Amino acid sequence: MQTGTWKSVLSVVFAAGLMVLFGCSGGETRQVERVNITPRSVPEPLRGTIGSLAQSSAGEPMLISGFGLVVGLNGTGGGLLDERIAASMEREMSLMKVGQGSDVEGTSLEDPITRRPKTAGQLLRDKNVAVVLVQAVLPRGAPVNYQFDAYVQAMNATSLEGGRLWTTTLRLGPVGVLGGAQTRKVAEARGQLFINPFEDPAEASGMQSRTVGRVLAGGWVTAPMPIRLSLDVPSHQRARLIAHSVNSRFPERAHGREQAAKGYDDSLVQLHVPRGLEARPNEFLRIVEHLTIDQGFPRERARGFVDAMGNNPELLEDLTWCLVALGDVATPFVRELYEVPDMPRRMAALRAGTLLGDVRAAPPLLEIARSGEAADRSEAIALLGELEGGPSIDRALRELLESPTLTTRIAAYESLAQRAERAEYSRLLSVEASRPASSGMARTPEELAIISRLVIPARSMQGIQRVTIPGKFVLDIAPFGEPLVYVTQQGTPRIVLFGAGLELRRPLLASAWNDRLLVVADSAFENPRLRYEDYRSGVVRIEEVGASLADLIVFLAKDPEPEDEMPGLGMSYSEVVGALYALYEAGATGAAFATETDRLMAELIEAARTGSVLERPETLAEKDQPVMPDDRLVVDVSYLKAERARKPQIVPLAPREPRK
Repeated sequence: MQTGTWKSVLSVVFAAGLMVLFGCSGGETRQVERVNITPRSVPEPLRGTIGSLAQSSAGEPMLISGFGLVVGLNGTGGGLLDERIAASMEREMSLMKVGQGSDVEGTSLEDPITRRPKTAGQLLRDKNVAVVLVQAVLPRGAPVNYQFDAYVQAMNATSLEGGRLWTTTLRLGPVGVLGGAQTRKVAEARGQLFINPFEDPAEASGMQSRTVGRVLAGGWVTAPMPIRLSLDVPSHQRARLIAHSVNSRFPERAHGREQAAKGYDDSLVQLHVPRGLEARPNEFLRIVEHLTIDQGFPRERARGFVDAMGNNPELLEDLTWCLVALGDVATPFVRELYEVPDMPRRMAALRAGTLLGDVRAAPPLLEIARSGEAADRSEAIALLGELEGGPSIDRALRELLESPTLTTRIAAYESLAQRAERAEYSRLLSVEASRPASSGMARTPEELAIISRLVIPARSMQGIQRVTIPGKFVLDIAPFGEPLVYVTQQGTPRIVLFGAGLELRRPLLASAWNDRLLVVADSAFENPRLRYEDYRSGVVRIEEVGASLADLIVFLAKDPEPEDEMPGLGMSYSEVVGALYALYEAGATGAAFATETDRLMAELIEAARTGSVLERPETLAEKDQPVMPDDRLVVDVSYLKAERARKPQIVPLAPREPRK
């Protein structure tokens, strides 16, 4: 080839390169568009983590809400209702086929005169039915069937006592009405209401406390909100690396389930909470945030994070999650800090070790649980509940059930109950595995998990026995330490009896609710007699009951069944708690009394304060754009703050002497 020809070819190639590099249009050279992005300030030890390169949509917790129906009231509902709410409810009830069914005999849906289904309008005016505002707070990314508490406020009732919430649709953001913007459906809620148990349910005194309540663990997610990582600098390669890093850390994927991470475009990576962390979506998000994109040299990275803990005490929490994100390779390095005298660094390492499943974290945690400072002691006990460990952990926690400090006893109980559930689940799995396949009685792991949470046999290594009152609450018996009655106000409704063989003191005379409940024993040798007048029906029951406090609780709560020799009084959870408190005040139990602090109201107040960022249901690109409802109904939530200050907060109450 001649020299001139080479020069011609090179000039063409060079020109083509310029055209590719700079682009061309109509013969004009166009500069590449440059976007100036100000990098976020990230501490040196955290650079290269996903959280330093992308921002999650997880952020603030989500407020969800909706209007629902509470049935089973005692003539305290059916009041005047805002026209917009009434129209919205009638539309929802129409979609649910209310008033169109035929199998309504003996239910709230039956008109007592015509014996035909009630119309939606009739139900809204029914004195035994109330329209309520239902609100809850969800963590972003909460998966399907994630359970939560829901807060309920009456819109046209003077009391919600004895009511049950019908299945209610909950949507993102503040509640909307017919004609306004309809945001995405996220969850549903239903169940028995928990009303302030320290007042007479038959009276309207303390009006505000009777018109608000909670459905404990009565909400569940039906359509999980996707979690998205938004890259600071758009890059297909970086999006792929992020997805690869997450999927490498969480490789398990059940049949038909999404991968933990999937790149959507050069700016977005979509996340799915993996199996095993479905009840703890926030833990998954923290791990993802602290994963490093570069998967090379994990041991060197673990060494760097451990060293940084000593040099950057303000980053202890972040560095803990960085170590957890590395996985098992970080365990030997974390162990180096289990015995350091610097307590914040020591607790951070033990926290990481627990999350990594290192059983060697148990001895130092037990030491702190027995003799550490109050805050460290409570956390150490909680971490012991997470560890698999052996019987030595159970024995140590049982000892702590006898602590004179209330918070220590409660923390030890919570950890033991958690461990007992896991142990029962493992036992049930073993039984199921040994069952012949031809028996036709196979149960799924999900079913076994539910059973393990409902029943814990008395022979458990943890020493906790659990009895479930179906549809109402669980009764846990922890026969250790001084007598104590402990009741929960959030999550799974529970009554816990501490101490062995708790019995009613006799002789006794205890009354509650203007003598509608009376418990009497004339001598120390006879069984107590109980008289109860149901304020709903006016029916009076007189029964001889045993002295066992556990048996009495079961009798108070069991629903009446004609074929049962002692069918029970059918009280709700809040009514049983109120009865126990009345017995405590009369000095009939010989036990202290304590209630759990309620976090739900504080969460709702915070979620309402942070504003109303809703999601459009049209396209993925639009879903994260903030939008306000067109015709939002303003509902007063100031009652939340007032209710938060009401009794009971957590105040341990000492045993009372019997009344003379």
